Amino acid sequence: LSILTSFLFFSIPIFKEATPEIIARTRPDVRDVLIAIFGGLALFISISRPRPEFNTVAGVAIATALMPPLCTAGFGLATGNLNYFGGALFLFSINSTFIALAAFFITKYLRFPMVKYLNKTSQKRVSQLAYTVAIVIFVFSIYLFYQLYLENHYKTQAERFIHGIKSEGVHLIGNDKEIIDYKNKRIKLYVFGTTYSPKDKLRWENQLDDLG
Repeated sequence: LSILTSFLFFSIPIFKEATPEIIARTRPDVRDVLIAIFGGLALFISISRPRPEFNTVAGVAIATALMPPLCTAGFGLATGNLNYFGGALFLFSINSTFIALAAFFITKYLRFPMVKYLNKTSQKRVSQLAYTVAIVIFVFSIYLFYQLYLENHYKTQAERFIHGIKSEGVHLIGNDKEIIDYKNKRIKLYVFGTTYSPKDKLRWENQLDDLG
């Protein structure tokens, strides 16, 4: 229902622009796993207290952890951006899975009585499935974090290179987002005002090698 509502809202032509809040929820990584775990621990500890005001924490957890990625997934569908859709759903999977696991561990730790007892075979199968899903999500989130690290490292080195060229008095057109193309591993320099020799180009290429 949340994805459908979001899809209908963002289907309105004036709401097609991706805001920073939307983009931030399309590339989850292992940090989101840690946030979900500790958020789930805090959530379940609070609602296990015998005071009604703590129930508000559950609503806050849903509003901050579960709704934003679902709304972002609807945006991805409405704009035809499957990368946004997949990334947002993965973030939702991280939050829902690890909040549930954190609740499970607190339930065990506080020794809540079981309403219904499963037989040993069913209990083992359910536990194995839960742990397998959690491990797969955790490993994939580490992989995404590593990819994010590589991209940030590349862009940092590229910005150092561009700053070095500008400090030589070279005039460049465009901002760094247009100049740095991480996907194709290119730095496009639009130079104006002066003609530069092949020696200059070779020197810059050597600087690129030095920066990795």
